[in-house]
Amino acid sequence: MGFQKFSNIITFFEKCDVEIEKIDNQTTQLYCKCQSFGHLYLIKVSNNSMNQSNNTVVNWMAEEQQKIDIYEQSFLLVQGVFIISSAIVYLSLVFLEYHKSKEIIIEQGQDMDNKLEPAKDALQIRLYPSHFIMFKTNFQYIHSILQLCQDDENPVKKSFRFLQISNEISILILSSTWEILFTNIVIINAFISLLIILVFRVISKITQAIYMFEGKIGIMIILLYLFLPVMYFFLMILAFNSIIEMNQNFIDVQIALNLLSALLLVYFVFEPIAIYLRIVIYRPLFESIRKNEFNPINHFFYFFIYDSKINQTYDQLNI
Repeated sequence: MGFQKFSNIITFFEKCDVEIEKIDNQTTQLYCKCQSFGHLYLIKVSNNSMNQSNNTVVNWMAEEQQKIDIYEQSFLLVQGVFIISSAIVYLSLVFLEYHKSKEIIIEQGQDMDNKLEPAKDALQIRLYPSHFIMFKTNFQYIHSILQLCQDDENPVKKSFRFLQISNEISILILSSTWEILFTNIVIINAFISLLIILVFRVISKITQAIYMFEGKIGIMIILLYLFLPVMYFFLMILAFNSIIEMNQNFIDVQIALNLLSALLLVYFVFEPIAIYLRIVIYRPLFESIRKNEFNPINHFFYFFIYDSKINQTYDQLNI
């Protein structure tokens, strides 16, 4: 009877804002922020459902806060910006290639006349110079990043090569994030990223050969490379969902160290060594292919180390 009499006094509702404060990984504190002070608020619920209701609200708010924390991760933003900017650069390259292809048809005859004589002068000595000179001469045309800055006659379009490189870098960002779950040793993480990139390059070599057929199958390969970064982004969210309980500064520093060490190892240490070894191995394989020798092993390795620039140079030399 007393409760009913008191409840009649309260004739209006007060709208409050519930705020959540995350104290640590296991504790969350709730606040009720209202415009007025001094009022009594009566909440009538059944005793059996009180704890369950409170736990549901707390769990829901904790999940919402965790989602906010995930989308505020620095390297998730880096991955998203890199994917968008890569798509813009790819479309720009496609636009430039489209206009350039129109000009090539008109200028092709003139270019052949102008380039024929200098090529003869440059290759007066048709003997194989040395592995080091071959490496020095062709390095910028073979290196996966530097080749994008060269205006050579590579049969694979520059836009497609850019797609492959941008996917490689996105994979490095992704692997640098997932590696936190396994080990914090930067050197080990760098070599893990290197192995992942090697597997990706083997697959890319096969897809590149398929792309060269052009037509519908070529378009399908391009769409695949455009879709893969979206998958990388969602895998990044999944990774951050697993490591969100770690300290934010630790996550950013560890991912940065993993990524920088992987970029250094792949593009500045491994790739120059791989290019030199590629030139050394290329010579005997090229001789076997040019003589039409039936050797499946030579054909297999030649497929994966083939490079149009090296092939063009070897084709003009007596080796």
